[in-house]
Amino acid sequence: MNRFILNFTYFFADFFYEHKRYYVFFGIIALCCFVLGIYLSVVDAEFLSVLKEDDNVLFDFINGAQSFKDVFFVKIKDVFLLCLLVFLFNLTFYTTFLNYFVVGYQSLLLGCTCCALVSLYSFKGVFCLIFLLPINLLIIFNLINFVAICETRAKDSHKYAIRFLESFGYKKYVLKLFVCFLVFALICLLFAVIFLYLFKSFIFSVY
Repeated sequence: MNRFILNFTYFFADFFYEHKRYYVFFGIIALCCFVLGIYLSVVDAEFLSVLKEDDNVLFDFINGAQSFKDVFFVKIKDVFLLCLLVFLFNLTFYTTFLNYFVVGYQSLLLGCTCCALVSLYSFKGVFCLIFLLPINLLIIFNLINFVAICETRAKDSHKYAIRFLESFGYKKYVLKLFVCFLVFALICLLFAVIFLYLFKSFIFSVY
């Protein structure tokens, strides 16, 4: 058991060290787009219309129009489509630059969501962000992990002339992608549970 934990620790430590530059570049992009999303929402309230389906389900859930399963499965679907988009952008080395737009857009939407919560629920919306923001930051962080894996695979395939299917076995890319999907599923479950048992029961009980 201790050996398994040690190998697991080494696996992630090596992964984070190998892709540290991705966290810097994409982290800067995510931060800038998050601030931009807040700015655009404050300047023009109509910009909130860009909110995703899972954000709209979130507000419906707060008001009692959606269930726990709706929140969970819509979030899972949103994450799956996001991962599919990143995967398609990284089928070839020449389209990997599109990853920056994916991470940037998701961060911009998070800024819009934060403004919408505060605008609709004032102080309670601010309290809501204490729980909502860390979970969404985890999603963006894991999205960067997913991007790093897909982009590195595409670059390795191009650099070493590795066939498409064979490239997934190189450097354990399949295992890394599986771990990312598992983390996404756990985050989505945590997201749904928090809004089911904390927000609706305690924060928005007056609505």
